[in-house]
Amino acid sequence: MDQFTLKGNNNTYLIYRFIFEPVKSNMYVIIKKNEALVIDPCENEGLILLLKEKYIKKVSIILTHEHYDHTSGVNWLRTYYNAKLYCQAECAKAIAIKHKNNPALIALVWADMDKRDGGNRYKTFKENFKPYTIQADVTFEECVEWNISGITIKGLSTPGHCPGSCFYWIDDNLVFTGDTILQDAPIILKFPESEDSIYMSKTLPYIKSLNRNIMLIPGHGDPFLLKDANYLG
Repeated sequence: MDQFTLKGNNNTYLIYRFIFEPVKSNMYVIIKKNEALVIDPCENEGLILLLKEKYIKKVSIILTHEHYDHTSGVNWLRTYYNAKLYCQAECAKAIAIKHKNNPALIALVWADMDKRDGGNRYKTFKENFKPYTIQADVTFEECVEWNISGITIKGLSTPGHCPGSCFYWIDDNLVFTGDTILQDAPIILKFPESEDSIYMSKTLPYIKSLNRNIMLIPGHGDPFLLKDANYLG
């Protein structure tokens, strides 16, 4: 776990981060009083220790999109807390279907790592993985404003990487972006569910219209200013 402090227009936020191996996807946690907001949960016992240490009574979850490395911890976290799940409608549709919660990318990465170092990650993962579904509690289509754990969050659909991809704005200058934009890698638009034409016609023009000094908090890698993006089409 690491942590960093980011300044919004109206508030300062202490954000905790846990990294999901082996694809380095980020799970974020914001704590306010005895409530916690978890973005893109993965299974990590450090998260439970943090929540207990902070005497958290209520947990809410938001998903930036429906891919396995950003959703795999939802059901696990719900075994500890009666957490309400918020996400975009297409994301909700996908995670409610077993075969859509596909860990194929993770399995391929582990298999490749095993070839290089003689490990046993792929076999262990394959033996222990159980297909699952996830039920969302609150969804939105194009845009929404929620107050979650005392934090005002504005959600905006940003399809392309996958249909349920979205941005979550806090204080109008901080935004959780999932995999819709990364600093040091181009957005992946080659998954079967990716929507290249929609990304190019809708999402990319939107991103290019934004103030270059907004802070992006991505699904992989460190937070960065939009002006420092190395792969902005």
